[in-house]
Amino acid sequence: MSIPTRPRVHLTIPVASEVEHVLEADFELVPTASGAAGVIAVPSVTIDAAYMDTAGQGLRIVANDAVGTDNVDLEAARAGR
Repeated sequence: MSIPTRPRVHLTIPVASEVEHVLEADFELVPTASGAAGVIAVPSVTIDAAYMDTAGQGLRIVANDAVGTDNVDLEAARAGR
């Protein structure tokens, strides 16, 4: 029987401690994108194919804290990078 693990999530910038505590209840917050299942991004951080490759095949979601997706390479995301 495997032990359930919380999804690994990388925050591209520091967040308020109150927000971090809420996220920690459901996710394992990790310092880099490598091996992360999710990324919470801001517009000043480009999420391109190289970034997604660094995260690896386990990357399932990029949550963008912005209006629009100018900083996210949608073609690379669709390709499963």
